[in-house]
Amino acid sequence: MELTRHGVWRIRGRTKMRVKDVLSIVAGGAAVRLESGSGNRYFLFYSPPDKQAKIAITSPNGMHLISIWASDFHLPAGVQAVTPRLERQARTLLEQFLFARAKGAVQRIEPRKLEVKIEVRVEHQVVYTHNAGQITVQEAETLGSISRALTTHLSQIARLIEAHKEMATGRIKYVIRLYGPGIVRPLKTYFTLKHDLLIEKLFPTA
Repeated sequence: MELTRHGVWRIRGRTKMRVKDVLSIVAGGAAVRLESGSGNRYFLFYSPPDKQAKIAITSPNGMHLISIWASDFHLPAGVQAVTPRLERQARTLLEQFLFARAKGAVQRIEPRKLEVKIEVRVEHQVVYTHNAGQITVQEAETLGSISRALTTHLSQIARLIEAHKEMATGRIKYVIRLYGPGIVRPLKTYFTLKHDLLIEKLFPTA
């Protein structure tokens, strides 16, 4: 599914969600399709930051997201009306979708050596990249064990960043990326950590 320019404009103007998140939810089947006779398709999805359901409109073939409406928007004749039951169903679908996605992020990885890089970001800008070297990822290892293997690197970086925190002009976070040997693009962005939460976890008495 692709976004039209109008669709991007409406998402930004009518929801607090990120554009890519709305597209992911609708394209990923985490929305209730409202029955309609013909023409465009209508999907009811739940927006956590707005704390309410919204309606996404796609092209008849479902290939383009055209617009976003409020759930109480006057729908065209023939389109199924939004009810509290459908809004609850949309919220349940989103919860199931997010749980499945989180579960997939910790799937087992084939045993191999991977290069690890830790990006320090202020808002969305990379201000420093730390090469953490190689780690051998065993078949039974998951996201939790990988993060534990990087504790020393993260604590060293966090101490340095905390000492110069007043120079930052926005929120600080760490992005951990895994690379295969000799591969320029990362195999996966494994997890993102907020600086303040990392400091609390690593140095609880600080």
